[in-house]
Amino acid sequence: MMPSPAASRSSPSPSLESTTNFTDAESESVEAHTDSMERDDGIVVSSTHVPTRVPVGDPLLPGPTITANTAVPVIDATALDNRGINANEQREATRIASLEALGKRHERYFFTADFLAFIVEGSVYRVHEYLFVDLSPLWAEKLARPDRTADPIRLADVSRQEMDAFLSTLYPTREQNDACHLYAYWSAVLRLATMWKFDKQRELAIDALEEIASPMGKLILARRYDVEVWLQPAFIALCMRPATLSLSEAKHLPLQDVLHITSAREVLMINAEDAPTVEEVSDYVGQHILGLQSTDAHPLRGAANTSPNAVGSDEHSMEPSPIALTLSENPTVDEKRAFVALFAQKNFKVALRAVTSRNVRAFLELLKDFSAVLSSPTFFTLDLLPELVNRAAFSIPDGIIVVDLLKAIHLSLAVEGDDGTMKRTLTQSTLREVIQDFVAGVYTFVEGLNEACSKHADFALGYAHIALTTRNSLLSDAFGFGKTVTNDDRSSFNHRCHRLQAFFSALVGAELLAEDQLGDLGLA
Repeated sequence: MMPSPAASRSSPSPSLESTTNFTDAESESVEAHTDSMERDDGIVVSSTHVPTRVPVGDPLLPGPTITANTAVPVIDATALDNRGINANEQREATRIASLEALGKRHERYFFTADFLAFIVEGSVYRVHEYLFVDLSPLWAEKLARPDRTADPIRLADVSRQEMDAFLSTLYPTREQNDACHLYAYWSAVLRLATMWKFDKQRELAIDALEEIASPMGKLILARRYDVEVWLQPAFIALCMRPATLSLSEAKHLPLQDVLHITSAREVLMINAEDAPTVEEVSDYVGQHILGLQSTDAHPLRGAANTSPNAVGSDEHSMEPSPIALTLSENPTVDEKRAFVALFAQKNFKVALRAVTSRNVRAFLELLKDFSAVLSSPTFFTLDLLPELVNRAAFSIPDGIIVVDLLKAIHLSLAVEGDDGTMKRTLTQSTLREVIQDFVAGVYTFVEGLNEACSKHADFALGYAHIALTTRNSLLSDAFGFGKTVTNDDRSSFNHRCHRLQAFFSALVGAELLAEDQLGDLGLA
């Protein structure tokens, strides 16, 4: 696929001028001789004959070369005074005036000799200015500024490979055929076209990448350069493929996308014998990941309802509330009364069901106004934190909501002073300490459970043994189980460990937990 050249309406495109700087040592090793001549405008020009072959250009898009006995014009900078520059400008103005005397200037196909010079990684580019003015409103505005100078524009955040790839869409060459199938080539075009607002070049890159980019590549580029049309197909492909996300892939994605994909795949694995169709996965992605509305939405077959108000989604799901608990972004008086009653009973399990990504701020304000749970590390640890962890163990999307709530709580707290006088109150630093201590306790709990199960050769007996102490009783509540379980609960417990592992990773991303605190959850 070859792009339709943006400059095809002009006269034949000149080659891009590219020069490369050499070190002093390299210069001394070259034997050269110089001839001088004086032009009719009084500027002295020297022609340096280089008896070597020096490649110029880039491996991605092969450029011209300087071969033996090639004369490279070098203009004496001292001769470029204001009179010389003005004389050149005057001659150009005279030529334009003489042409306009013959007829009206065409509004589209009348080009001047204005050029733009760029410096990219030591190489100098000189291209037609009208291409940037006509195709980019950003550059049109920049180049129309009254304070603009004639100095070359240095592009510190652009590489030569990227510049060569982008300019090749303005000046198509035969060499471009070899690069048309390269992901790196078109992703470079997409980056610069998006950054510089070249809509036609952006569309060109999107069309090309549609054929050659993998679902992971499309998701990465879609997030970076706002290509919304790729999001849903990429998520569907990644959720349905046999292989899970690798560590290297996850590093290129936002943490929330990693959690979304992990959550969706977990739902898909619940009933592997009756796998969902592409249409069902598409609905799931649209509703739960992208927040789209579907007129004929249907849940995944065999999948548990992951809504925080769902009942019976697994063996130990939260019991149903006797009333439909809701919380608006701007809570009503009746909603406030309902939460005040729950806070008075310390029933944070039920209160947390109504929390969504949209009303986190409203729930936080209710906690601050009508509960003492944020006044002390002890109250927070005993009353709220276990229920937050329990909510995160319920499903990965719930874990994302809990992380958002903890981030909001953290930002609302005071920063502890150096004198340590605020140790007895919940501050930003004590909140992080409490979270880290609780997470460490969860890992210790699971490690002890593994040892107890091995000793007694039974999951239910091992759990009964490890849940005896007060500390471990608090941790077992965080998993959503009581002090007694059956052997049938082993699979459910492992699923919750998997969700908590994702939750703890999200806490690291939110800078509420140190990375070295992460361990391995799950039964041996």
